[in-house]
Amino acid sequence: MENHEHWFALPGEEALAEQRVDPEQGLSFDEAAHRLELVGYNELETAKGPTALQQFIGQFNDLIVWVLIAAALVSGPLLGQWIDAIAIIVIVFVNGALGFIQEYRAEQALQALKRLTAPAAQVIRGGRLHEIPARDVVPGDILVIETGNLIPADGRLLSAHNLFVDQALLAGEAAPAPKAAEAQVPPDVPLADRSTMVYSSTVV
Repeated sequence: MENHEHWFALPGEEALAEQRVDPEQGLSFDEAAHRLELVGYNELETAKGPTALQQFIGQFNDLIVWVLIAAALVSGPLLGQWIDAIAIIVIVFVNGALGFIQEYRAEQALQALKRLTAPAAQVIRGGRLHEIPARDVVPGDILVIETGNLIPADGRLLSAHNLFVDQALLAGEAAPAPKAAEAQVPPDVPLADRSTMVYSSTVV
């Protein structure tokens, strides 16, 4: 089971060979269980993060911020330069607020992406089509996707007919992207233009 960086540039047959999987039989359940033990579940790893209050307070836990606060304390109470002191405090607060908003939005986006993950996947195992929890998909599984499906994992296309995938969540594209299993894709092509690949949480 290889960890290849350019699956999209490999011919489908070569990708199958590197993953050591039969295109007709797929993985056996024993082999899939072994790979699951090796790589873990197919899901985003998100540790329990700090609360919103902790995130906000954390914006001020910085040496430069403390230096600015010290400067404000010196300028105001000690030197009587209250305008300068207030200006410094306002700048520190606004900077902290902007940092908090950015961090909070990033956390919410990650949680939203996790909620969008497909709950189930259709895979070929032991020569038959099975529906399994999407989190149990492993490298080498042959996925079967249909119109309307939320794609459960990143994958290299082996066969496709008139396939278009909505990648707006991934690449911000307005129109669905055409996909083709036999396309020739150079190794330096940007992610959104890798027409031989489909990506987790995008929609057929």
